[in-house]
Amino acid sequence: DWSSDVCSSDLLLGVSQVDIAPFIQDDWRVIPSITLSLGLRYEIQNNISDKRALAPRIGVAWGIGGGQGRNRAPKTVIRAGFGFFYDRLGIDQVLQVDRFNGVNQKRYTIINPQFACVVGVCSSNIPGSFTGATTYQLDSGLVAPSSMQTAISIERQLPKNITVSLNYTNTRGVHILRTRNINAPLPGTYVYGKGGGVYPFVTPDPVLQYESSGLFKQNQLTLNVNARLNAKYSLFGFYNYGHAYSNSDGVNSSPMNTYDESLDWSRASFDIRQRLFVGGNVTAPFAIRLAPFINFQTANPYNITLGSLDLNGDTVNNDRPSFAGPLALPANVVHSSYGDLNKFPVAGEQIIPRNLGVGYGSFNVNMRISRAWGFGEKTGGN
Repeated sequence: DWSSDVCSSDLLLGVSQVDIAPFIQDDWRVIPSITLSLGLRYEIQNNISDKRALAPRIGVAWGIGGGQGRNRAPKTVIRAGFGFFYDRLGIDQVLQVDRFNGVNQKRYTIINPQFACVVGVCSSNIPGSFTGATTYQLDSGLVAPSSMQTAISIERQLPKNITVSLNYTNTRGVHILRTRNINAPLPGTYVYGKGGGVYPFVTPDPVLQYESSGLFKQNQLTLNVNARLNAKYSLFGFYNYGHAYSNSDGVNSSPMNTYDESLDWSRASFDIRQRLFVGGNVTAPFAIRLAPFINFQTANPYNITLGSLDLNGDTVNNDRPSFAGPLALPANVVHSSYGDLNKFPVAGEQIIPRNLGVGYGSFNVNMRISRAWGFGEKTGGN
């Protein structure tokens, strides 16, 4: 339902980006069994106006059951921590803003292009409605994406050189990057197939803005096992269970409806519910070393969209169908494992959640076999 074309006047553009991140940290043993860790990091980047990226961190470790003497390791350690962490704006986005500034390169969108075919060869020589040039810009209020992470764990030393730990991590992300067409048609003014629309900037030129308005929340529970059975055998691995929800899948994702963010809060694209990893090292006869690895994870979610159908006229092809109701036309209904989906939602129908689809998990088995040979004069010591 739409296509785009790009023409260029400049073949070479140059951008620069500087990141500085000084930090200070210290560990303080309050008493022999308790250690306090404090840190402060400051991050600054020249391509955004925000200069307030202070990232404090605090952590505490409490050793229980160390027995007599300062040098005897505790059998149980409880750890807890909290910190702020920042991501950066990529140089790719700065370059994109310079490229598509309305002068250096121009991208045009043709809505409902008409195709002419002659002897099997098709071309879009008969355009439909033609939008102005697409431009990119940085939001004047853009700030560095940040996350606040809280973690607590308990680690226990078991007999036979086996260590087990259980960790809980809660992460809340704010100011997550995404792209929004801030000149999308106002709600109710654009009619699919007929065009029209009232635009905030009067002309229908798409203005794609990089902004830091997304959110995400994630909870994870991880069990780690490390077993050094003897000099020839060791085993290690972890099991992770988690949930992650967001309204943005990164800087190149856009809200389905510019004027209604509530439609996008759903599973995050990185919401892998379960992960399992098991690895080991075995010293076999003749100095042969075996290293087996097993890796399993459940599927990533994926977004189900209407493909090239742009029902709201924002030139971003991420519109989603609705769960078909009694008013849906049979010709517009697609039968799927997620229910009957209506390609042209009608009033009263619920738009399907973002990232509703579930792909396939993966199970990988790997075995590395190695043998080392030494050449030359023998060396002493270790």
